[in-house]
Amino acid sequence: MNQNAVEYIKNHIKEFLPPENQDAEVPVEEVVKHNDRVLTGLTILKDGSHIAPAIYLEPYWEEVEKGRLLSSVMKEIAQIQQEGNIEESIDLSESLSHRAVHGL
Repeated sequence: MNQNAVEYIKNHIKEFLPPENQDAEVPVEEVVKHNDRVLTGLTILKDGSHIAPAIYLEPYWEEVEKGRLLSSVMKEIAQIQQEGNIEESIDLSESLSHRAVHGL
C-alpha cells in the first residue's frame, strides 16, 4: 500500500475520533495473511487499552483510488474503532489456572 497514504491516515485519524480518544495510540503494522498476502493493519488503542480491532487499510485505499473521498474512509475507520471498542477488562486467570491444572 502507498506509504504516504498510510502515514496520512495514521497521523490524521484522531481528527475523526471523539474527544475522549484524542490520546489514543495508533500503531500500524504489516501483517502476513493467507497465501503470504501482506496487509497494512491500523489499530486505535484508547488510553490504557491493550487490545483493539486491526483495521486493514487496503480495501479502503482501493475505494479511494476509485473516487471515494478519503474523509469518508476516515470517518468509517473511526466508526469501526468505536463499534469494536472493548470496554470491559477480560479476566483470563481462571481459564489459565484451569489449563495449568489440567496440563493443557
